[in-house]
Amino acid sequence: MPPSAVLYLNDGQNVFADRRSPRPKWRADEVAARLVAAGEIAPLAIVAIDHGGASRRWAEYLPYADPHNERARRHEADRYADLIVGRVLPQLTRLHPELRAADHVGIGGSSYGAIGALHVAIRHQGVFDRLLIESAPLWIGDGRLIDDAARALREVRAWIGIGTREATSRQRSDELLVLARRLARAIRRRSGRAGTTSLTIDEGARHHEDAWRARLPDALRWLFPAR
Repeated sequence: MPPSAVLYLNDGQNVFADRRSPRPKWRADEVAARLVAAGEIAPLAIVAIDHGGASRRWAEYLPYADPHNERARRHEADRYADLIVGRVLPQLTRLHPELRAADHVGIGGSSYGAIGALHVAIRHQGVFDRLLIESAPLWIGDGRLIDDAARALREVRAWIGIGTREATSRQRSDELLVLARRLARAIRRRSGRAGTTSLTIDEGARHHEDAWRARLPDALRWLFPAR
């Protein structure tokens, strides 16, 4: 059965199961296959996009400065967004023509990868109608990304996941919760009836792949429900 939806995920090195690597993974391939087989989500293709390495990741994903990371000085997210939409998506649809018929196209990620995904959707309005945002440090640019989303995103169905212990201090963790709520409100207001947003606050969850993997089934059920 051809996929009726496609989801692009940043930080692709951590997305699929890989028993050769000791690093925790989302195991998104296994999760999605199980949910599709059970009839809980629509047939779904997942595309994992690797980042360019630790020294490039900040530049690729960040459109603005991170006030809590002095090393993240390069902000080239516009170039990354244009690469994804201008080259990656067209090449994939040439290689896999069945993706052209997908009813829904989503993009997502975690941490800086979530920031990058959100910026891609904002910069290229109308390309993506599904968003998966996990543990996003929305203090990027002192909240400017939320203002960008409030102006740009329309008819988007979004999943926003956040733990209550994301940061090293309670104060910063609480700040991220406040910002996640602001983003959810912004997307809801802009999308109106055509789109909707789920905000999941995961009590005790930390900033880690284990938390993102645990929330992934609910995220996929929300974003790509079976007809």
